[in-house]
Amino acid sequence: MLPQSLKIAAFLAVAWCWTSEARMKYDVACPGERGMLQCPEGYGIEVTRMDYGRKQDANCDARDQPALVSNKNCIHEDMTPWVKNLCHAKEYCMLPMPNSLMFVCDYSPDNFLQTSYICFKLADVASSVTCEGNSAKISCASSNKRIHVLNANFGRTDKYVCTNTPSSHVFCTSERAENTVKALCEAKEECNLPASVEQMGQPVNCDNSPHYLSVDYVCF
Repeated sequence: MLPQSLKIAAFLAVAWCWTSEARMKYDVACPGERGMLQCPEGYGIEVTRMDYGRKQDANCDARDQPALVSNKNCIHEDMTPWVKNLCHAKEYCMLPMPNSLMFVCDYSPDNFLQTSYICFKLADVASSVTCEGNSAKISCASSNKRIHVLNANFGRTDKYVCTNTPSSHVFCTSERAENTVKALCEAKEECNLPASVEQMGQPVNCDNSPHYLSVDYVCF
């Protein structure tokens, strides 16, 4: 039997092979436009980097064409991890318009944001959604396999989940949630996940709608 570390390494090698749509894709969100990332059916988004530049250096009528970007490191350090978490493994993902909160320097109303990403094939990805105040059990025990967490968020990235009143705040995320879920579940046969602020951290950019815990994982 392979040691657990080798099993995980082998799994990651297989996961890389899922990327049959691995050609780099781009989305250039010009001023006043929201970012829109899109993969074919059956493929998920993996954000690789974010860049910016001035509107005159982009073709705003061809947002999937890479633009001339700045070499300055002025995008907020939390922006790329937040977008990666928000969009990971989704077929479609919408982002906020470029705005001053995304930058620590060199901000201009003429700035565009360029998101680079690849599309990877979703092979046997399972999902779990748990409304705030409840607990979820995710398991790979029936197949004698173990859990590998692809993505987790506690907050809200959908208008309608776990609420009777549609919410307009769909960029509501907790920094702590993914690391917490991985600590509880990674490489285990099964685990219990409480959907609570105490366990998953306080989400930000939210309204008064209930939060929920979403987890994407595979069994390996």
